Amino acid sequence: MPASGHKKKFVESALWVKQMLPTIDFADEEITYKVKSAKKLAAARDLLQADDPGWAAVFAGAFAGSNLLNWRYTDELVRAAKTRPEVLAPLLRLLWDGSLSEASFNRFVRDLRTHNAGLTPGIGTAVASVLLMARGANDHPPYRPQAVRRFWRTIGWPATQNDVNPYLDYQNFRRSLNEFRTIASANALPVEDLLTAQGYMWLITEWDPRTVLPAAEIATFRAWRGDPYTGASSEGAQAAARRLRILERLEDNASRLFTRSDLAGLTVDSQPAAILPSSHEVVIPPGFDIPVSLTLSPSAPASGIGLARAVDDAGMLRYPHKKQGRTARADQGLLSALEARVPLVVLAPMDDSTYQAVFPVYVHRYLHRDRVFELDVSGAYLSLRAGIAPEYERRWTIGTTRQRLHQPVFRRDVLQAYNSQCAVCGLGIAGLLDAAHIVPDRDEYGIASVINGLALCKNHHAAFDAGLFAVAEDLTIHISDSIMNSGPDEAVDRLLKNYDGRKLTVIPDIEAWRPDPDLLARTWAAATSKNP
Repeated sequence: MPASGHKKKFVESALWVKQMLPTIDFADEEITYKVKSAKKLAAARDLLQADDPGWAAVFAGAFAGSNLLNWRYTDELVRAAKTRPEVLAPLLRLLWDGSLSEASFNRFVRDLRTHNAGLTPGIGTAVASVLLMARGANDHPPYRPQAVRRFWRTIGWPATQNDVNPYLDYQNFRRSLNEFRTIASANALPVEDLLTAQGYMWLITEWDPRTVLPAAEIATFRAWRGDPYTGASSEGAQAAARRLRILERLEDNASRLFTRSDLAGLTVDSQPAAILPSSHEVVIPPGFDIPVSLTLSPSAPASGIGLARAVDDAGMLRYPHKKQGRTARADQGLLSALEARVPLVVLAPMDDSTYQAVFPVYVHRYLHRDRVFELDVSGAYLSLRAGIAPEYERRWTIGTTRQRLHQPVFRRDVLQAYNSQCAVCGLGIAGLLDAAHIVPDRDEYGIASVINGLALCKNHHAAFDAGLFAVAEDLTIHISDSIMNSGPDEAVDRLLKNYDGRKLTVIPDIEAWRPDPDLLARTWAAATSKNP
């Protein structure tokens, strides 16, 4: 049993969890996924114990898309199941056959490490804990060494780190969860099993409080948890003005390609801009409390010409959060950039001496579970000129290459709303679908919002833009008179004529995502004026 000081921390943990739970679908986020994974592993265990050779395929399938372990170890297990099932089977039997014992657990970790010399005892314990979910996830929750030790530090539980006897660490983990379960239940927070307790542990140690707590409580919670960074940040007028001038100086170079000497010699107001990294990838120049630039690792796939390929369809670039050692202040500064909504410069190495400067880039969110920042690069290369206001939210472009700031996000949201199907014909191949604007984006009413969008296949998008059909306010499709009065053509009939007078085939389930009637009316009016 822990000392009274530990009990106090457990009680406080329970109170924080109770405050967080109303804002999160905890079962969906934590419990359901793990229970489903455990059932798949249990099916593989049953087949192995029955000496059914199909166990290996079921085992490999249990880890498809799994985030229960680092992908390196997941891939290793899947590879072993597919190529060396005769080697993997005896290892699994150590955990799955009979009653779990200290000897069998430690032998599993030791034998597993003989097949992977780079595996630490802590990671071996984590792998064993995931496989033990086959015995029932409710009593055998997954163990993550760093997160578990952070939990122990937070609540003052006596930590263990036994490389010789990893089983002791695993059992200490389960004891701490059992103690939390008992105390939380006594304080009106029902904790049904160890899996729920472990999920609450993650909630306390890993979750971003901005997503689960009122603004007034965020700093208090961070201080209670011992975060190095506790408060929301803002940037003073002087630093904000200098940040903008740095970006404008970079914009003077139309190619946005800079050598190291270019960046080292960059000055603003007769002072060095100081945005080139030395020992840190995130740079906070003198006079700033929030980072101005960050540099991608030269070995990262997102560096250089690969940057565009690393950006997803929503215009997001993933950037790992190191959160330790010398980089702690710099990486914590990215949380400040997220809250203050200031623009950053991403420097992507092209080679040993040249960088591509990508800006303005905004920190979109921090994924605590993955320890990754999502950087919004969808507005990169938009002009900072033309009278931009001091607030950085007003982003637009000038010139002949008018880029849509939110186009990648618009496509993602529209395809999601229509379940990746064409609204007219129902085609469900995402690569053949577009997010079509109801009112063109060049129009002042052409907002980049899902309510101004239709998911259309390539053919129907082209036909819609050409005015060959329109959609009325009641979501009825109307084919133009020029098409309806044309001669017999089986292909045209299938593509267009057969849909005349019918409702859209696919309509968003969520009413707030459905086409705006006023926007449809504008397009309908334009179509009828062309085809009286």
